[in-house]
Amino acid sequence: MTIHVKRFPHISSLLLACLLSACSLLPASEQVQIYRLPAITSAHHQAEKLNWSLRLITPHANQTLDSVRIAVIPDGNLISNYKGIRWSDRAPILLRDRLLDAFQTDGRIQTITSDTSTFNVDVELTSELSAFQSEYRNGKPEIRVILDMHLVNSQSQQVIASHRFDIHQTSKNSDAKSIIQAFGLACDNLSREVVDWTLNSKRP
Repeated sequence: MTIHVKRFPHISSLLLACLLSACSLLPASEQVQIYRLPAITSAHHQAEKLNWSLRLITPHANQTLDSVRIAVIPDGNLISNYKGIRWSDRAPILLRDRLLDAFQTDGRIQTITSDTSTFNVDVELTSELSAFQSEYRNGKPEIRVILDMHLVNSQSQQVIASHRFDIHQTSKNSDAKSIIQAFGLACDNLSREVVDWTLNSKRP
């Protein structure tokens, strides 16, 4: 049996009221601010370029870190995310690009590329990102970045060197801008250490 709404105007009004009520129950959309990592401060070296090539592979990370959400450990083993702020890209990609910029700014390696290209290279940098978060210690936020890195001969696939980088950077305050700035400083420190370690490890 087909019911024509126009023959029952009260049904039409009831349907409209239900729709309006449902709309009012929908949660308000979250206002999100998108952040990049602050600009790097690496210095350019005037030394002669080294005649070898390097590919930087995007760090592997678990689901918590492989995200645009900004991770925070407020207490103990509880892992959460900052509300209202996000990274402009997934954390491993942000870190890969930061390291890539650091090598390019340093200027000593002749050819540098990432895993977005298929060029033949002499060595590759692979890594596992196990921490990229803010941790609260005695009520104060501290950025922690842990990167296990491996320098690999791309032809033989033999590991030339491995090293764990564990970076700590205290944030001045707990507001979003201070947290993001502290992430930038931590990544600057990490980048400098990775560049120096790579160059020293590749030497004959």
